[in-house]
Amino acid sequence: MAVLSYSFHISNGSNAVSNGGKLARVGKHNLRGYANGSNLGYDQGEIEILVGGSDLVADFKQAYHEEFDAALQEYNKGKRSDRQINDYFDKVSADTKKDLAVEAILQIGDKDYWGERKVSGRFTYEDTHRMDYVFRSQIKTLQARCPDFKIVSAVAHYDESSPHLHIVGIPIGRDYKRGMSKQVAKTKVFTPETLRDLQESMRQAMLIQMQQAGFDVQLRTKQQGRNRDYEKGALQGLNKAIEDKQHTLSEVTLETMKAQTEAFKTNNKLNSLKSDIAKGQAQLEELGDRKQEVSEELSEARNELKGIETRIEELKRQEEACRVQRDSYMRTNEGLYNDYQELKTDIAELERKNNTLQRSVESLEARQQGALAIIQEAEDTKAMFEDLLDCYNEREVSAAKEECDEIYNEIRPRMLPDEQRAYQQEDFDTLQRYYDERSMGDNRYIGASALARAGIELHEPKQTAFYQPKQEQRGVHFFNRFWELLERVKDYIAAKKKPTLEQLREAYLDSRTDREAPIRNNDEWSL
Repeated sequence: MAVLSYSFHISNGSNAVSNGGKLARVGKHNLRGYANGSNLGYDQGEIEILVGGSDLVADFKQAYHEEFDAALQEYNKGKRSDRQINDYFDKVSADTKKDLAVEAILQIGDKDYWGERKVSGRFTYEDTHRMDYVFRSQIKTLQARCPDFKIVSAVAHYDESSPHLHIVGIPIGRDYKRGMSKQVAKTKVFTPETLRDLQESMRQAMLIQMQQAGFDVQLRTKQQGRNRDYEKGALQGLNKAIEDKQHTLSEVTLETMKAQTEAFKTNNKLNSLKSDIAKGQAQLEELGDRKQEVSEELSEARNELKGIETRIEELKRQEEACRVQRDSYMRTNEGLYNDYQELKTDIAELERKNNTLQRSVESLEARQQGALAIIQEAEDTKAMFEDLLDCYNEREVSAAKEECDEIYNEIRPRMLPDEQRAYQQEDFDTLQRYYDERSMGDNRYIGASALARAGIELHEPKQTAFYQPKQEQRGVHFFNRFWELLERVKDYIAAKKKPTLEQLREAYLDSRTDREAPIRNNDEWSL
């Protein structure tokens, strides 16, 4: 039975989703909207959208309208136009004191556990199907435990070392006396106490849901400070720091206690100041004639509060740094060494991906050169076919003309001047008409086949004193050859027309088999 770690945390500090730009970046990461995502090791096909659509910003704007439009209309009623709120989403996005959204990330198991279950570096269909069930169950648990957190998007990632779930939603506060009655309120929904209880209930539900999905696992005992994420640079000199700081652990603890005491006092003062501000705001609402005076007092109090809050944040950072150092020194060197080894592995993996990317770039450059060569070859082939088309036309026209001239020279002595002139001027329609007139006027010299083609009935010639068989035979031969001349003329006319692509293909194949290959010389082709 495997013992797995479990983490559930929400966005805060520099990772807070405080405006529309950060929300868009969260959407690009969660939905793998990077143009070069594959180069970063991301695979859009290895994520599962469990809640929401493919446009996080559009989904949030719609959710803001659904949740806050009624309260917005109520707030704007009766107010001057310069005090009205046109779009609550845009207003919160521009407010530096409020977070536009909250992102929660939950993860079960580590790289070693899931690495043993992967096949060819990918999660199996069975595991992703089971984890889809687990993540959907976690979403239901979160919505039941925290109903004032409206979940707008939930995306499961299976393209990294461990499966994890990104949940992005809107924390909603209600029953406000000032401003809108319903507002975005991260600090009201997620207080330290509610967040601690929520993490524990989500953790207990995760164990049950994993077992229901068929995973034989237990959850590792929750340890203070184990959910801390280290940046790559955080381990530089960490081993040396352990040796140096172990001698000053007691001093760090003392400083931590001092910082906690100072923070406690500052918090008390802060609470007192907040109480004074609340009283001043109440008086401002009740006493309109003292508006300017109270406004000035409130401004001074806010300036003082801002300075105190800045000091508190600084003390909190110091306290957190001291706590982290103290916890780090108290952990065993073995734990630190394991974290160090894991980071080394991640660095090696990034270097491997970088090398792969460089090889891909080189391959693409080579393919680009090959593509340019293919394009050049295609352009040369196109020019060859265009020139070959001209060669083919000239050859066919010349052959057809030679056949026509051969027959014409044979029968020219017996042709009428008009017929000769029509042929020489290539007025073939007129030549056809002369042939039809002569054949109808003197059909005794036309052969049976020619008469049949012309549609004329053949009669036996009368035997007279003027009947000359040889002359008749010469007349039949003349009209038959005249007919052949007209047929060849049709071929000649067809040859002058541009051939079809099929004829061009056949001519090209003939040029490669029956003739010498076409040669290009000075941008012209010749056979």
